[in-house]
Amino acid sequence: MMARVLAVFLSSLVAGCGGDVMTSPESVRLEPSKAAHLRGPQTVALTNAYKTEFKREITAGRNTTRVVDFKELTENEIIVLRRALEDRGIKVSPAANKSIDLRVHPVVSIDILIGDVAATARLTLDAQFGDGTRTSVVGVATSGFGAERAFPAAMMSALHQLLVDRAFVDYINR
Repeated sequence: MMARVLAVFLSSLVAGCGGDVMTSPESVRLEPSKAAHLRGPQTVALTNAYKTEFKREITAGRNTTRVVDFKELTENEIIVLRRALEDRGIKVSPAANKSIDLRVHPVVSIDILIGDVAATARLTLDAQFGDGTRTSVVGVATSGFGAERAFPAAMMSALHQLLVDRAFVDYINR
């Protein structure tokens, strides 16, 4: 048992040394109740503001860096949001009258704590609505398993904030 704990700890240390931040929409799922206040049925278009790859290097403390692909991160946010909306009876279609253009903003930070294992990730999610209004929400999360776990948790935090954001709710429920 001790060998297994040590192996997990050492692999976490190695994972904390740098590289790309990989995210997957499969690692983030919003509870259906989080969107219960949104009016359905209706249709909305969700688009990614990044049209091409947009990778940036983020300093993660003590000369450690991570590469974040903001287009991919935004696309993953869209997939998770689409699932939550569709669970509520809100269909996502590019031909919808309502549209929301999403972008995970390059103002992202990763704070590496406790020997490169624990990490706090912060990200900003911008939403531009089809009527010209916009909003921005911040997702923050800490994980004892490094940036690779903190980022998906920050994604979920940002989506939770978006689902209760007054501008977002007003636009969807119109």
